[in-house]
Amino acid sequence: MDKIQSLKKAFILFCGKSTLKATVAFLSVIILIVGCETNTPVGETRLSIHSLSLFAEDQVIEVGGMSTAIHAILLDQNDDPLTEASAVRFTITLAPSINGEESPSFEYVATEDSALLTTDIFSGTNGIASVPLFSGTVPGPVKIGAVSLDNTDVFAEEYLVTIAIGGPALLVLGADEPEIEVGGQSTIVHATVLDEFGNSAGEDFGVRLVVTDHPGTFGAELPSFGYPASEDSISNIYEGVTDVDGRVDVELFSGTVFGWVKIKATLIDNENISVEERLIMIEPGPPAFVLIALGGPPESEGDSLHITLAIGIWDRYSNPAGFGIPVYLEIEPDSIVAFENIIFTDSTGSVSTTLGYTCDHSLEIIRIMASAGSVADTTAPLPLPIYHPEIYMSAVPEVIWIEPPDTLGFSDITVQLRDGNGCEISNGIVYFTALACGQLSGPSIDTTDSDGFAYSEFMIRADDIPGPPPDPPQCTCGVKASLLGYPDTESQVEIICRRSR
Repeated sequence: MDKIQSLKKAFILFCGKSTLKATVAFLSVIILIVGCETNTPVGETRLSIHSLSLFAEDQVIEVGGMSTAIHAILLDQNDDPLTEASAVRFTITLAPSINGEESPSFEYVATEDSALLTTDIFSGTNGIASVPLFSGTVPGPVKIGAVSLDNTDVFAEEYLVTIAIGGPALLVLGADEPEIEVGGQSTIVHATVLDEFGNSAGEDFGVRLVVTDHPGTFGAELPSFGYPASEDSISNIYEGVTDVDGRVDVELFSGTVFGWVKIKATLIDNENISVEERLIMIEPGPPAFVLIALGGPPESEGDSLHITLAIGIWDRYSNPAGFGIPVYLEIEPDSIVAFENIIFTDSTGSVSTTLGYTCDHSLEIIRIMASAGSVADTTAPLPLPIYHPEIYMSAVPEVIWIEPPDTLGFSDITVQLRDGNGCEISNGIVYFTALACGQLSGPSIDTTDSDGFAYSEFMIRADDIPGPPPDPPQCTCGVKASLLGYPDTESQVEIICRRSR
């Protein structure tokens, strides 16, 4: 066997990466020399195959269909190369992958659904059987087996070739936690250098990471590779060297404003290899503030009225507190309003719902309480709004005649408050104002009763009516009624005031 080892060494030193044809020619010369050193007489028949030995021209080849030659040297009992042709079955017995294009193969190139893992080759008269081995796309060691088909007891199996990764071709960005909260929370951002087949390119590659887009405008609002970001500085560039897995890691800390963070990674030695993507979502923090607001005016649906209730939730940095936060509602008294007890915020951190009630509860006082997490808000007492309020007004009499000995004239003022559906509204506060000459002798403020009525009285003095012209002396007076809380809801009545000359 020492003779065969010497033969392998001589072969490798001489051939290097030469062609298979040159290799066979060289081995033929060596075999003639070996044959001369034996005591086998010329013309004597060679012995049958006794053993075989395996080796590869290249112990390392790159992924992507690179190739080397696998050789089996067939020997007889005297450890001399077998001079008669003999069939050898080569088999890839272990590989990093045997799936389609990933797999090494005895033919070029393995397809997506097949690879040639076994092939039969005849040796030449020099005792050598050779087959090309092509790499797949996955790195790792390859074990090759060979067996004589003339004598299956003669076989060998060895790790002959290592498939190595190719050079860097692309970068992939990732994050351990793609979503983090505001307020200095962190995640690990990693950039991995890969070859063209997606294998890790290994260590010692320089990679630059840059925050290219972010929420916030300055100081502590901004995300940063350095913690904590101060009011006057942040760290938005980081350079590192890949580890054995082809990866660079850096910790990214959130600022105080929610939104997407975009990061770009570039191979320092090759600016053409880069990747940029929206990688991290900085989310709002837990609820810290709640604000309740009633919308208006109400809408009518049959006998029911509906008013919009809006609730906003913010974190301690005044960011909308986020999507899907449960908000719990309570209303006192709960007997006059229909509502949902639990509602959920949308992506803006706010939520709206409707409160339902009937017209006879218009202007009744309610108090609304909303809570989210550990925070809550309670409104001041609120009147349920009226659906399109209208004031109907009358004066009795509409004409006042003052005749001596009378010096004063009066008119009773009546208003009725209704909504847009004709429903009579109680508890409405009505303001009365005298117009032109004359004044109020009744209340200037009254509250509508259960039938929607409120009252006042108008008075005018005879001396307040100007003299002729016209003849007889008169003036046009009036009273205006307006509804508290509804500046556009008002009405007025005209009163003609006359006196004798």
